[in-house]
Amino acid sequence: MDLKTTPGRHDSNSYISSTNAESYFSSYNRLVNSETWPTLTDTQKEFALFLAAKALNTFNFRGRKVIRTQNLEFPRFSWYQINVEKETPWESFFKATRANNLTSIISGGDIEVSNNKLIDKSSSGDSFYSPYYYERIDINQIIKVTGLSTDEYLTIKNIDFNGSFIEIKETITDESVPTGGVDIKATPLFGFPEEIGYAQAELAFQYVDTTVFQANINEIPESALKSWTMGNNIEVTYQNNFRGFSKFSPERATSLDIVYMLLGDWITSIGGGVV
Repeated sequence: MDLKTTPGRHDSNSYISSTNAESYFSSYNRLVNSETWPTLTDTQKEFALFLAAKALNTFNFRGRKVIRTQNLEFPRFSWYQINVEKETPWESFFKATRANNLTSIISGGDIEVSNNKLIDKSSSGDSFYSPYYYERIDINQIIKVTGLSTDEYLTIKNIDFNGSFIEIKETITDESVPTGGVDIKATPLFGFPEEIGYAQAELAFQYVDTTVFQANINEIPESALKSWTMGNNIEVTYQNNFRGFSKFSPERATSLDIVYMLLGDWITSIGGGVV
């Protein structure tokens, strides 16, 4: 399964890469462990993350999608952006990133990649300072980068106070020094808090021990699933009967409580259909 994580695109299917999900899992001592997750192949883990993103898409969130055609629920405009700043959704990712909607930040710059940071190697070493100071770039903003062996659209995770580097949310695996200059342009689009991806990872961690994930392809459970609801306990309704609590129940997995916490003020309620 190919996870596509560029925010706002019509074909994006995940809020977090498999690499960043694994990093998240290994960054703290978990409250609950899955015996299944470590045994999965990379492809199976990506499929679990894909299912988890589908589940998040059924949640009810505050705000409004930034792009009408985006596949995922995030990025979103907040209440303030909608009602005070009067932001309106873009028609498409393509239109939002057309040349006339981009702002040049660095042209032909001496940029190096190290530890997931774009570092200014010029004599001044502070090329990101003025754009940040004059609000042309900001945290979570999506930038268009050309001249590096990496994804064209990247999300700003952090900006150095002195402007010497910007840290990128997406994992950059190729840190080759470019043979020519690097162009960086700011788009009018913003990504989303990392907590959204962490919530997806938590759901994926739970999915792998359920019949939704474990069933063979094209096989139907004993009773076909009709719907499910995420409350204090996740309840699953089957076509002809009610089966009580699923393996998502708190006594079996406490990750759902973490999801509530991570989604914070964005979430209004949780409910959904079969994914």
